[in-house]
Amino acid sequence: MRNRLPTTLGLLTCAGLFALPAWGQIYRCTGPDGNTVYSNVAADPKCKAVELQPDISIPPPPVADSQTSAPAPDDSRRVALESKLAAARQSLDEARKALAEQQAVRYGSERNYQKVLDRLKPYEDTVAEREQTVRTLSDELSTLK
Repeated sequence: MRNRLPTTLGLLTCAGLFALPAWGQIYRCTGPDGNTVYSNVAADPKCKAVELQPDISIPPPPVADSQTSAPAPDDSRRVALESKLAAARQSLDEARKALAEQQAVRYGSERNYQKVLDRLKPYEDTVAEREQTVRTLSDELSTLK
């Protein structure tokens, strides 16, 4: 008996080639009378390929009930700023705590005080940055009130 593997592979290859036209291109052609025709075959060299975009439909926003009152834009902004300010203050407290912990430590390799200052510099920069963030948020919140 002969091996049937090449025949099977040939059949699978042919089946795959016949499936390729399913991924065809859409063409827009304008006829001599000015009518536009769409087809999957470019009948004329003047036909242009059409790029199809996926159908994306967004439902309209829900209609607000007249009995429920939506917060004013300033109120929602104020609430958002207050939550950001609370998070910034907590972050500042954590940065100050980390700086205090590092200031309490003195390593044996830091005989030169400049090494201590170099080690503390990133912690001091973090505290200064977070203090500035708290000040900025506080100022912005005070303009809304």
